[in-house]
Amino acid sequence: MSEKTYVGGALDSQPWTTRRELWSYYLYAAGNNGHTMFFFMPTVLQYLGYLGGHRLSATTGDKQAGCDITETIDACYVSIASYSVPVSSMMLYMQAAAFFLQFLLLPLGSLGDYARYSHRFLLFFTVLGCFGQIAPVMLIKDDGSHWYIMAMLSILASIGYSSTLIFYAAIYPNISDHLPAVKHTATNLASTMDQIQLVKERARKQVSSFSVMCSSMGFLFVSVLLFGISNIPWSHGPFLTGGYTLGDTPMYNFIGTVVCGGIWVLLAIPYFLASPRGRRGPPFPANQSHWMFGWKSIGLAIRDSRQHRHLFLYMLANFTFSEAIGTIDQMMSIIQGEVTHFSTQHTIVMGILYGSASITGCFCSLWVSRRFKLATKTSLLIHLVATAMISLWGCMGIFSSNVGFRSTTELWFFSAWAGFFCNPLWAWQQTMLAELVQKGRENMYFSLCGLITRACSWVGPLIIGVIAQKTGNLWFGWIFDVVLFVIAITLLCIIDTKDAAGAMKE
Repeated sequence: MSEKTYVGGALDSQPWTTRRELWSYYLYAAGNNGHTMFFFMPTVLQYLGYLGGHRLSATTGDKQAGCDITETIDACYVSIASYSVPVSSMMLYMQAAAFFLQFLLLPLGSLGDYARYSHRFLLFFTVLGCFGQIAPVMLIKDDGSHWYIMAMLSILASIGYSSTLIFYAAIYPNISDHLPAVKHTATNLASTMDQIQLVKERARKQVSSFSVMCSSMGFLFVSVLLFGISNIPWSHGPFLTGGYTLGDTPMYNFIGTVVCGGIWVLLAIPYFLASPRGRRGPPFPANQSHWMFGWKSIGLAIRDSRQHRHLFLYMLANFTFSEAIGTIDQMMSIIQGEVTHFSTQHTIVMGILYGSASITGCFCSLWVSRRFKLATKTSLLIHLVATAMISLWGCMGIFSSNVGFRSTTELWFFSAWAGFFCNPLWAWQQTMLAELVQKGRENMYFSLCGLITRACSWVGPLIIGVIAQKTGNLWFGWIFDVVLFVIAITLLCIIDTKDAAGAMKE
């Protein structure tokens, strides 16, 4: 089948993308904004860990029941098997477990291109993620003795959330390729292949950009909504910092997870109702094992990647800096809980600041790249270096108790800095990958890159958890994170995009 026949025939075999389907796709992004995964879920787990944890005697090493949540400088431990594990390490181990389990789901990505598997997988992991986010409310009156249940719910929520990001992103080329403008051009016999490709690329950029913006707007909306609710006067303690508001009570962290999970449910339903049954891939190959087919496809993709040196180097760099940024998120969620004494109001306001900075950063980054005609690689490197400054600053906390993310002022600065530079970074990450991938193979490599990055994200939290447990100081983990950034930046500098473009034409 020729490419022209494919564009005309295959596009006509599926229904056109309606305005209802397109906007329901954007609504899903707004609901699945990750707010509770980065703020409320870690805070609830950490809080229950402190309630049900114990301290170790400095002289005898005996367990002393109970930890004071207002004295987070002293290490608090939970019992796992016969070991006493610091709460901060436990949280990192739980993240590592979640990411490792997701690695076992790696073959599902290859199946998503066939039949209605992508739609079904997205629905399944949406239900799993929403359940994991809403269920913690059952522990709202718990004394901390069931912290392990919260840990398991966090694992389920993490698997659900991360998997939905992968399958959601894999859907957008199919939606954009069937927009009316693309269909008209593709089915017009007078259209050249260059014209069809140009219209298709413009549609994909538009759908991708709007989905990212909607996710940021959803994040900001949830932050503003919860901040307003958190300021409701409240007289029933206990209070975390003596604020006498609903947002200053431990129960509000649980309420926050329910609100975020509920909004995700409400905004996800329209997409599953609007998606037409005709939106499907080709039939799954006959006489093939679903599980083995996935692994075979991954093996072939990796083999092809090695034939294209620059693409392989970029996928390695992408994994490295994604690991570094993911580790920053995990460490800062723990540090934030310790520094703010689990204050929900601080969490909400920082979320508002982060969301506002993310939207502003996207606009500014695009303007700067156009104004100074920066290459994609240059823009990506600028944002990577700026993000690496976070880890370098954190290293100062190893030697000081005053700087290096030891105060709320530094947390405000982190929220603004991370929001402004991290969100545009992911846009440039996708753009550069598209420049290195051969035409017609975008979906396979995008899925492979996304799955490997998220499924292997247990490595960073696991290593940081071991470092924190062995040293008794979480801040030593920043050194490992700096090393990850140095490796990623070095690999990107080696990549020659012009040479890669020439290799793709051969």
